[in-house]
Amino acid sequence: MLQDNADGKLKSVHKPPQGIPIFGVDVSINSVSAILAYAITSLAIILFNKMILSVYRFKFEALLTLGHMISCVVFSEMLRAMGLIKYPSFKVEIAKKVAPLSILFVLNVVIGLIALRVVNVPIFTTLRRLSGLFILIGEFVFLGMKPSSVKVASLSVILFGAVIAGYGDLAFDWLSYSYVIVNNVFTAAYLIMIKKLDQGPKLDAFGKVFYNSLVAIPWLFIIAYCNGEMHAIMRYEFLHDTGFQMAFMFSCVLAFMVNAATFWCTSATNALTTSVTGQCKNILTTFMGMFLFGDVRPNNTLITGLTVGIFGSVWFSYAETTKDAGKRNKNLEQSSPLKRPLAVADQSIRDIEAGEKVKDSTD
Repeated sequence: MLQDNADGKLKSVHKPPQGIPIFGVDVSINSVSAILAYAITSLAIILFNKMILSVYRFKFEALLTLGHMISCVVFSEMLRAMGLIKYPSFKVEIAKKVAPLSILFVLNVVIGLIALRVVNVPIFTTLRRLSGLFILIGEFVFLGMKPSSVKVASLSVILFGAVIAGYGDLAFDWLSYSYVIVNNVFTAAYLIMIKKLDQGPKLDAFGKVFYNSLVAIPWLFIIAYCNGEMHAIMRYEFLHDTGFQMAFMFSCVLAFMVNAATFWCTSATNALTTSVTGQCKNILTTFMGMFLFGDVRPNNTLITGLTVGIFGSVWFSYAETTKDAGKRNKNLEQSSPLKRPLAVADQSIRDIEAGEKVKDSTD
């Protein structure tokens, strides 16, 4: 590119590429990496949690979430001590500001784990696709973000596909489904609160994970004690089973990774993109759930619904990437040094024309 040097002349300088081409547009590498990290980690943790909750019949959701939070705090502090990540040391002021986010997180995760235990994976992922609707409403009400017609249309296609996919297999158990719906509400509130937090204390992804997890631990202790999980865990039949212990350990490690990826993805893109990424991941989760847990039999209705959902997700992703690329290109054009000489030339022409008009009027 061209850049001004000290004497005002333009010189050629090398600038590294800012993005990678997707669908013919340059997309931020940071955004793509964040989306992939969130998709992979959230897919893995759903499968491990389903194994713990269903295969090993672990009915202690608050304790599982507590293990996740302790893992997040330990890994965050470990990486910080090694100098691999940086975030501010513990401050009460920051913890108070993060407290509402932590409360939403606890409610979101605990209710989500209950929902994952009482419904099978395909139905869980089908109903979880409704979270995009709640986020769309929440961003409009609380952040003043007016949704575009493309967002509304693509999300409508995703939701329509979700309804088709689940139609043949949904047995109307309102109590089980209500857990997933409430989980969607708290997911929307949680993701929107992350965006609100970006306007407050300046914390990076790992700083948010550390404070969010640390503040959540006391709440989870209270919940686990009040609902009897602290006492019942000692009688759990698989407590000393090696397979269960390995699955629990992997789930805790993934909890740290998916938390960091969630903050990263939401900060690098937006809450709605994070949700749609999760919906795309849920399509793969649904297929894997069919074969790993035997939750549902494939049929034409399900395949049709998944295809419609994939189309809607790709449509939304394409619209978002082209919109972001258009904004980035417009900003680059406005800040280009080549514009300055042209602007000066235009102003000179206007001055000459104005002078000639004044001269004509005096004559």
